Amino acid sequence: MTDQGAVAQRVAAKCREFENRFRAGQLAVMVRDFYLPDAIMEGRELPAQIGHEAITRLFIEVRDVCRSIEIEIDPITVIGSVAFGNITNRNTLMTGDVEIHRVLMIWQEKDGDWFVSRDFFFAEQGLLLSELDLVPLVERQPGRNRKARGQAASKAQAR
Repeated sequence: MTDQGAVAQRVAAKCREFENRFRAGQLAVMVRDFYLPDAIMEGRELPAQIGHEAITRLFIEVRDVCRSIEIEIDPITVIGSVAFGNITNRNTLMTGDVEIHRVLMIWQEKDGDWFVSRDFFFAEQGLLLSELDLVPLVERQPGRNRKARGQAASKAQAR
């Protein structure tokens, strides 16, 4: 499967599976089906996590503070059996705040499927948002939850 469109569709499907399994707490299955056995995950101020066991342990810790991860995929580039591209994670914390991560993922084809071989991520500095910051303004109608809207406006002004 080296057709750019087909690879992009498969990567998108794997990202949806990842989101669903994270939300369900199926972390070992999530990691096994998303990453190669020798995959490397690195982040700012995070030592390299190598292999399924280390990456699963990391996600167990993440799951204690984060209730969901939503993945937005930028267009990917496919060169033979390797694909790469950037994604944005919107991680909803247990507090309701949202943490934004930018990620470079390198995918590799193995046995007819695509898996992450390298995952380099970093949190966007100063981008810890509340859920209210993500609600489109048209959904915030006058008279509805004025206190919450005022709090979101205060946060926006503080930035």
